[in-house]
Amino acid sequence: MNIQNLKIDLRRLGFRRGDRLFVHSSFKSLGLAGDKPEAVVAMLKEVVGPRGTLGMPVFPWCFAPDHPFDPNTSPSKVGILTEVFRRSADVKRSFHPSHSVAFWGRDAEYLASGHAEMPPYALAGPFGKMYDLNFKIVMLGCGLAPNSTLHAIEDWARLPYGVQGRATCHCLSDPDHLGHAYQAMPVGHREFYEDGEASLACKYAKLLQQRNKLHFGKVGAAPVHWMEARDLVDECMSELDAKPDLFLCDDPKCSSCRVNKAELEVWKRHGGTRWDWVRLGRDKANITPGIDTWTNQGYGPGVPCEGILDDLHARVFVFRKKWRKWVLVTLDLLQTPREVAEAIKARISKRNHIPVDQIAICCSHTHTGPAIGAARIWKQNNISDRTYIEGLAVKISGAVHAAAREAIPITIGFDREPVDIGGINRRVRLANGAYKYYTMQEPLTPNGPVARDFGMIYFKDGQGQLVAGLGHYSCHPIFVAPHLRKISADYPGVFAATVENQVGGNCLIGFLQGTLGNQMPLKYWSGGQQAAVAGKKLAYCFLRGVHRHGGRPLKEVAFSVLNYRIKMTSEKSLITPIQGILLGEVGLGLIGAEIFIELGVRFQRTLASKKCLLVNLANDELGYLPHRQAFRHPTYEVRGCMDWVGGRPGIGEELIDVCATLVRKQFENNRSIN
Repeated sequence: MNIQNLKIDLRRLGFRRGDRLFVHSSFKSLGLAGDKPEAVVAMLKEVVGPRGTLGMPVFPWCFAPDHPFDPNTSPSKVGILTEVFRRSADVKRSFHPSHSVAFWGRDAEYLASGHAEMPPYALAGPFGKMYDLNFKIVMLGCGLAPNSTLHAIEDWARLPYGVQGRATCHCLSDPDHLGHAYQAMPVGHREFYEDGEASLACKYAKLLQQRNKLHFGKVGAAPVHWMEARDLVDECMSELDAKPDLFLCDDPKCSSCRVNKAELEVWKRHGGTRWDWVRLGRDKANITPGIDTWTNQGYGPGVPCEGILDDLHARVFVFRKKWRKWVLVTLDLLQTPREVAEAIKARISKRNHIPVDQIAICCSHTHTGPAIGAARIWKQNNISDRTYIEGLAVKISGAVHAAAREAIPITIGFDREPVDIGGINRRVRLANGAYKYYTMQEPLTPNGPVARDFGMIYFKDGQGQLVAGLGHYSCHPIFVAPHLRKISADYPGVFAATVENQVGGNCLIGFLQGTLGNQMPLKYWSGGQQAAVAGKKLAYCFLRGVHRHGGRPLKEVAFSVLNYRIKMTSEKSLITPIQGILLGEVGLGLIGAEIFIELGVRFQRTLASKKCLLVNLANDELGYLPHRQAFRHPTYEVRGCMDWVGGRPGIGEELIDVCATLVRKQFENNRSIN
C-alpha cells in the first residue's frame, strides 16, 4: 500500500478538490509500506487543493504550568499526522492552550482566528465556523470516538454537564504564570469513548446510520467514516431534545454519567437545546466624527463641525439560525447612498462570511452628522468624507464580529402605540387647493395627515429579560439647529440611549425611521432640549410595553433583496435595492428614500397586517418619494424627486408595491414552511 493508493481511494469515496475536510486520524491504521506521515499530509492537501480547506485537531492540552502553550512550538498530542500537519507549510493554528485546531487552504486564517480566551468549542470559534461552512468530518482509521464536534454540540446545547466543565490552562504569554480558567471544558466520561470499530455501536453513530447521514469506506487498510458537520449537529440537536442523555453511557457503575444525567430533566423543562430558535448577537460602535471634520447638516453641502452634543452610534443586530446569519445595522447618520451601503456590506461580508443580501443598513436621518455625500442631491459641491466612510465600514464590521460571539436564543414581541412628539405634515393645503411648504416664518396651520404610530419590537432572552429592541417612528430628526454646527443623534439617539440606560446590561436598542418624507417637528431647530423631550417620550412608551409582551420564541428570519430598475423615472437606468425582512410574525419593508406618509398607508393596506413596518433610508438614498397626487401640487419634496431621480407621478406607488410584494412573499413562504 502506498500514497498513490490512498489518494485513489479517497477520490473513489467522493472527496474532491475544493472540499472542506476536518480530519481525525490514525496513521498506523493506513497500513503504509515505507511512506512517512509527511507524505500523507501532502496527499491530503493535494486532494482538497488550495481552493479547498484541510483542518485537523492539534490539541496541546497545556494544563500544567511547566509546559505552557506556545502556538509556534507546542506539539499536538492527538496523533502523528496532526503534529506533522501543524508543522507543514502555510498552516494556520488557532490560539487555544487546550484545544487548538489548525487549517490549510481557503479561509484558513478566518477559521483559525478568534479562538483565544473562549471555551474550546464555543459557537463563535473554529468549530462553529466549520459547522457554518459545512465541513466534512472525516474519521480516518480512528473510529468515531475522537469526534470533537460532539463536545461542541454539548456546548451549543448548553447541556449542564458540558457548560459546568472547568479547567485551568497555561500559556507562555501569561503574565503571572498562574494560568487561565476555561469554562465549558469536556470533562468526565462519554458513551462514545470507545476504540476503533466498537464506537459504531454508540448512540450517536446509530442515530446517524438510521438517518443515512453516516458514510463508510476504506482508505488503504483503514476503515473511514465521515459525515457533514450540519448533519451531525442538527440531527444530534433534534435527538437531544427527546433523549438528553444521547452522549452519556448507560452503565450504572459509571459515576460520571450517572451524576451528569441527574440534571438533564431540569435542562429539558427549561427549553432543551433551543436549536430551532433564532439566536441574537448585538453590539454597538461609537461613530462620532471629530471636531473640525466635515459635517453635512442636511440642509446644504456641508460645514466644519464645531462641537459634539451627543455621540453617534452604529448598532448591530446579528440574527443566527443554525448556520444562517443575517445582519441589521442601525446608524445615527443622515443617509447611506447605495455605494456607501454596498461598501459597508462588502466589508461585513468579507470579514464575517455573511452574504451581502443578508445584510441591511438603516439610517435614522439625523441632520447633524458627518458628511457622507449625496451625489444625486448635491450635484455640485457634493462633500463626502472618504476617510470617515472607510473607518465607518471597519467599525461596523468589527461590531458584527463582536456581536456574533455572544448570540443567544431569543423571543420576539411586537406592539404599536400612538405617540405625539410634536410632529406635523409640512405640506400645508391652502384655501385655494394649492400646497405650501411649512416654515416657522409664515402663519400657516399644518393640516395634513400626521404619523403618530410607534412600532416596537422586543427581543428577550429565555428568562424573559429584555436584551434588545427596535423602535420605528416617522419624523424628520431636525430638532437640533444647523447653525450650532454640532454633532447630535437627535431624538432617535435619545430614545435608544434612554432605553439602554434604563434596562442596563448589554441591552441594545435600534431606531428604524418610518415614512418621514412629509413629516417634521412643529418646533424644528429648537435645540437639543426638544430632541431630548421627544426621544424620551418614545423611550418611556417603549419601556411601558416591555412587561406587557412576553413574546414568542423567534424561529424564523428571512431577508430578500431585489435590485430594482425603476420605471417611473426619466433616467434610463436607475436601480435601487428594495429589501424585505421577516422576523417571526413581523415584516419590515426597506426602501432607500424619504417616503410620504400616504405611501406608508398604502403599504399597510396592501399587506393588511398590523405587524408590518415600512422603513425609510435603508441601503440607499433616492431623496423624496411622494405619492402620485402630490405631483399635482409640487412643493420642495416633489421638485426634489423630479430633479434628483427624474421622478414621475406614480414612482412612489411603484416602489411601495414592489416592496410590499417582497414582504408578502416572505409571509407566504413562512406559512408554507410551518
